Amino acid sequence: MKLLLMILTSVALSGAGQLLLRAGARAVPAIAGAQWGDVRAWLALLSDWRVLLGLVSWAVSTALWLVVLNRAELSYAYVLGSLNYVLVPLAAHRLFEEPVGSVRLIGMLVIFAGVIITLCGRVAERGGP
Repeated sequence: MKLLLMILTSVALSGAGQLLLRAGARAVPAIAGAQWGDVRAWLALLSDWRVLLGLVSWAVSTALWLVVLNRAELSYAYVLGSLNYVLVPLAAHRLFEEPVGSVRLIGMLVIFAGVIITLCGRVAERGGP
């Protein structure tokens, strides 16, 4: 599997995991401060299929990320990993109707620009991503 594809797959799985965790967390009653020790509340949360699938997605993403770190410089891979700071908020806006104001959008554009610059720099240095 090509390095860039491995990085993007890890990013996608990580982002999907976060979205699934959010969906699962929204589906069960909130765990308030007084319930931190309530085993039943935690079991309800941890047994939700979205939470379980989110944890699996995150675990697979982490395993793939370890392969990435074996093959790529962290300074390169981590910048590409920041795509989640763009993709997850946009998906959360779409799926959960979470607000994404203009300041956040500008921040996400800056992050995306940084990823593009990093990719362009990699192409210039090595002839490919």
